[in-house]
Amino acid sequence: MVVLFGYVFGSAMNVAGGGDYREFLMPGMFSQTMAMGVMTTMTVVSLQTARGVTDRYRSMPISRPGVVLGRAFADIANSVLELLILLACGLVAGWSWHRGIGHAMAAVGLLLLLRFALVRVGIYLGLVAHP
Repeated sequence: MVVLFGYVFGSAMNVAGGGDYREFLMPGMFSQTMAMGVMTTMTVVSLQTARGVTDRYRSMPISRPGVVLGRAFADIANSVLELLILLACGLVAGWSWHRGIGHAMAAVGLLLLLRFALVRVGIYLGLVAHP
């Protein structure tokens, strides 16, 4: 996707001020990847609820929010991996950040915070919507 949008479509676009299209493409792809993860979370939670997996967890002597928090942290772990792969692809394609590693890590932290908030929304929607 990075190569397709960055080179094929990006070569046909002129950025005002002489910038590079990939400078705008990669942050958009980062945020889109974090936002689209809500669908996976919602689907998995809904299927687990319909198949009775959640009820089996309730019969065990575990904390009530443990199942939901476990799902949320598992999704965050997947998100970190997705984001690292996307960052590596962006760096290989010629994208880079301009303000140093501190600002880049703060941006990654904000993206993961966005994903954590959307994971909670996905869990709620998955529990409410039954297939």
